[in-house]
Amino acid sequence: MLVAEIATASNEQSQGIGQVTTAVAQMDKVTQSSAASSEESAAAAEELSAQSLTLKDAVATLQHLVDGNGRPSKVTSAKAPAVVRTAP
Repeated sequence: MLVAEIATASNEQSQGIGQVTTAVAQMDKVTQSSAASSEESAAAAEELSAQSLTLKDAVATLQHLVDGNGRPSKVTSAKAPAVVRTAP
């Protein structure tokens, strides 16, 4: 009877170890996926930053054209000029 109890306990331990191994493998997969998503997000943020500078330059050019000042040099400040609208 003691041998049967030891065999049962050993079996349960083996199953538990198998479940832990499966859980660790799943956590590793999620960690790798998260790292890939983080890299993609960083690349997207960098691209959006570059696009925002391009848009800021376009807005500044448009503002200068509307004001009649001709085409300005590229704007690199953090704040775009305010657009002032007048009634026709």
